[in-house]
Amino acid sequence: DQHDDDDDDDDDDDGILSTWLEVCSELDDRIMKGAQGKAPVKATWNSSYAVGNLLANPTLPRAICLHKAVRDCVQRVIKRLEVLVVSDNGFTHNKKIRIHAIGALAKVPSLGHFGGL
Repeated sequence: DQHDDDDDDDDDDDGILSTWLEVCSELDDRIMKGAQGKAPVKATWNSSYAVGNLLANPTLPRAICLHKAVRDCVQRVIKRLEVLVVSDNGFTHNKKIRIHAIGALAKVPSLGHFGGL
């Protein structure tokens, strides 16, 4: 029956939401700690690389459109990457961190990819 299929779609969306929020929140936390100098350099550049994979994921635009919490988290992560790129606080002056942050930002397919994010 059609109604049962709609319920299954809602369950799938809830699972997608929780997965996106979990992954995005964890990366947001790691990038924030890195920007504050409270995480090892390698952990920060690895997190930046992982954010690039997140941003390039073809299912992310749908998650952003469906869930404001995912959109907000992605916005925070992008802002933190920008801080890693432009900050000159000694810790983020590390070129490898900056390279991976730039690489992550470069994985966004287009400016309109996330619907005006």
